[in-house]
Amino acid sequence: MYILDSDHLSILQRQQGQEFENLARRCSALQPVDFFVTIVSFHEQFNGWTKYVARAKDSGALVRGVHGIGNGRRQLRTRPSASVQCCGGRCLR
Repeated sequence: MYILDSDHLSILQRQQGQEFENLARRCSALQPVDFFVTIVSFHEQFNGWTKYVARAKDSGALVRGVHGIGNGRRQLRTRPSASVQCCGGRCLR
């Protein structure tokens, strides 16, 4: 089991840059079912996007923010999640 934190999720969502290349290469050597995210990571991302929407100065920024919230929602439905109690720190590698 590998836990992806908020930083990992952000890098994977951007799908560009050297950090993405490095992380994608490392992840490709493993099975997708081995990756989990915590509810805390989704919460952090949701808070970030809602702040982005609240500060939007134009319709383009508003649309980007709403799109970010929607992506987070879809990922919550499609990625396995692990509760903090379930992991207890022992599954982090």
